[in-house]
Amino acid sequence: MKKKVKGFTMIELIVVIAIIAVLAGILVPNMISSIRKAKVNTANANAKAIFNASQTIAQQYEFQREDGIKNGTIYSDLTGSVDSELQTEFSTRLKKYFNEADRVEWKIYIDDYIVKKVISAERPTDIYVGEFPNPPNVDDILAKNKAISEYTDTDLIDLVGGYYS
Repeated sequence: MKKKVKGFTMIELIVVIAIIAVLAGILVPNMISSIRKAKVNTANANAKAIFNASQTIAQQYEFQREDGIKNGTIYSDLTGSVDSELQTEFSTRLKKYFNEADRVEWKIYIDDYIVKKVISAERPTDIYVGEFPNPPNVDDILAKNKAISEYTDTDLIDLVGGYYS
C-alpha cells in the first residue's frame, strides 16, 4: 500500500510565488511614489515654517536695529552673504520659532527686510528641496535633480522670479 504524501506540489508553489511577484511588481512603484511625495511635502512644509519665522525675525530687525538684515542670504551652515555675526544671531532666533531649524538644511533670501524665498531639505545632499513661496511638486524637483548644497545666492534670486513683481 502506498503512503499518501502530504504537502504542496512544485507547480502549486511556483504559481503562488508568481502571484506574489506580480503583486510586488504592482505595489513597489506605488510605494516609491508615495515616499517621494511625502519627502516633498515635508520639505515644502519646513520651508513654509522657516519662511514665516524668518519674516517675523526680519521685521523685528527692521524696527529694532539699524544694522539689520536689509538684503542678503542666510544659510543654515552660516555661509550666506550676510555678516556672520548677524547670521548666527538670526539662526539662534529662528530656532525659537522653528524647533527643527538645526535639524534641516535651509537657505533664505531677504530683500529690503522682506523674506523673498526659502528653500529647505533634510540633508545637504538631499534632492528633495522644498520652497516657499511657490512650492514645487515632485516632478519639478526630480527634473532639477539638484541638492540644496548646490544652490547659490544667484539661484535663490532666480527662484523668486516674478512672484513679487
